[in-house]
Amino acid sequence: MAEKATAALSRVCCLARGIAFVLVATLAAAALHAEDQTPYPTWVALDAPQREVLAPLADEWDRLDPESRMRWLGVAMRYPKMTPIGQKRVKTRLRKWAALTPQQRAEARAKSKRTGQPRKSMTWAALDPSQREILEPLAGEWEQLNADSRTRWLGVAKRYPKMTPIGKKRVQTRMKKWAALTPQQRDEARAKYKRMRRERKMKKLQREWQRYQALPAEERKSLAASEEREHKDKVRQQKPKSEPRPATGERAQ
Repeated sequence: MAEKATAALSRVCCLARGIAFVLVATLAAAALHAEDQTPYPTWVALDAPQREVLAPLADEWDRLDPESRMRWLGVAMRYPKMTPIGQKRVKTRLRKWAALTPQQRAEARAKSKRTGQPRKSMTWAALDPSQREILEPLAGEWEQLNADSRTRWLGVAKRYPKMTPIGKKRVQTRMKKWAALTPQQRDEARAKYKRMRRERKMKKLQREWQRYQALPAEERKSLAASEEREHKDKVRQQKPKSEPRPATGERAQ
């Protein structure tokens, strides 16, 4: 009887230890996940200059998706260094975007993703011999590529002569692999590339925001003032110097 009770107690203890282990592991994983998640700035977390720039989005800022917040925050962080024309353009763009309905915004995003028609100078016959030699793996399908793809590959061909032998070999391998892909596989590769590029950009903005937030308030104000002075000096230097006026009574010859 005592042996059965001891065995039962032992099983209960083992079960309790197992449950405790799973619970601790779950809590640890959750804590790590929480640490990895960078909080996206709420409206009240923005500085006064940033709120001033992004004022047209004030009412909806906290409802914006993380990607939109970080994109607009990047604009606000670059704003002090823009030219007056650039700043005016940003303000106009913000007001127009804030006035759009969700459907109009979706249509605007879709429109911005559409690719244009290739220019005549981008046809295979219009390429010079060196470009055709570099891009030879794509010769059979060049005319079917859209404008964005042609521009991207022409950029590769332009950089090709300055590449190392290893870099050139890598490009040729990449082109041959790309030429062998089906249209669906290419679409998937493009989508993956765009997603990875967007994620890298988001992470960079998050790091910049974290560094900026970590600065003391006085240092942030000093930095903003310094950037503003630097911007004004740059604008002043870009203005054309006016010719000296002739002295009073002096007549033009």
